[in-house]
Amino acid sequence: MARRFAKHLATIVSLTWCAAGISQEPFAVIIDVRAKGKVLMKADTSQYWREARNGTWLNIGDSVQALAGAKATIVYHIGAHKFVANGQACKIDSSQDAETPSWWQRIWEALTKNREDLTPMGASRGEVVVLLSPRAGKLLSAPPTIIRTSSSRPKTYRVRIFKADSDELVWQTISRDTLLVYPENAPALIASQEYRIHILPKGDSYPKEWERGAFMIASESERRAITNLTAALRSQYGSSDSTDVTTHFLLASFFLQNAFYTEAYWEIQRALILQPNNRAMQLQLLAWYRAAGLPSLFESLREKLVR
Repeated sequence: MARRFAKHLATIVSLTWCAAGISQEPFAVIIDVRAKGKVLMKADTSQYWREARNGTWLNIGDSVQALAGAKATIVYHIGAHKFVANGQACKIDSSQDAETPSWWQRIWEALTKNREDLTPMGASRGEVVVLLSPRAGKLLSAPPTIIRTSSSRPKTYRVRIFKADSDELVWQTISRDTLLVYPENAPALIASQEYRIHILPKGDSYPKEWERGAFMIASESERRAITNLTAALRSQYGSSDSTDVTTHFLLASFFLQNAFYTEAYWEIQRALILQPNNRAMQLQLLAWYRAAGLPSLFESLREKLVR
């Protein structure tokens, strides 16, 4: 009898644990794409509304409302999406039963891993000029675009690219530009070969941490797969609203999660041109600063977001 009871109890515990695990997986996620107004959500088990932030998880029965001036995109686990704006409200239900696109799972995994992380990164190092791209991860473009921040006084930099495994110098130039495209007549960069890059101010012998990076050109198969995924995503989430940043947000989430940091940076910047004060995209940029290892830029933006 005791053995049968113990077995029954273990079954209950196991089922409870499984149910808890299932409940942790969201049915939908809110993407806040407007800076003005508030987006509210009410859980199915609550009588009270609370402010929803970028990345808020939703389950069946939850409700979402966009107050005046606010707009949000609700993205479902199967890839469907819904917009709410300017006083509109909707309830999350299971009627979203369309077939899930084969490419969507990778986007969904990246999207549900995003969290609003405003914890300090570390001491600011007071860097003035920072290498923004390429800093780390993989590149979709074989000729990289080298980007650095500007300084109060123009400076001359020696830009160098090395093979990471042998320290063999591949290419170098002298430039005062903050944006420099790797020239077509320079030695071709090989896919899956890791490279190091330095931007060295004139007169310096060794680059500081924020003046160097490492990168790899993605393989042809990776580039083809991501090109197809990007096209499918833009086709499904494209909007006639010229200020909508939903596709930029989804692509930035995917690129950031999969170490395509340069591509993530470009998607974030394109979105911030359209909506400079968009908190969702500012949080993406904050995550990018953390991933790229840029403490002073991270802390400056974090302080702005916690106010």
